[in-house]
Amino acid sequence: RWASTSGTTFHIGYKFPNPVCVKKIAYMFSGSNYYGTFKIQASKDGINYIDFPNDYNWVGKVYTDSEDNIEINNNDYYSYYRILGTTSSNYGTSLFNLQFYGREEA
Repeated sequence: RWASTSGTTFHIGYKFPNPVCVKKIAYMFSGSNYYGTFKIQASKDGINYIDFPNDYNWVGKVYTDSEDNIEINNNDYYSYYRILGTTSSNYGTSLFNLQFYGREEA
């Protein structure tokens, strides 16, 4: 389980060893008092990130056995992908699971 500090924005992600075209992200936020908004971002160098077009809302769940999925309209290959939290509750953010689905660059 990963958690941010209370009331702050956050980012959490993954660096792939080779560029990947991610098409779907699965995640599981936790805690009924946790909520906020986030963006999905990608980068080739880990410094300059692009935003995928949508902002997403999340609400934590009391039970941690239900996953949410986001389909991403992406045809490019990046080494870095992350969730950038733009707002969060006074309790911060609690994340139990984060998975990226896609294909490696040939």
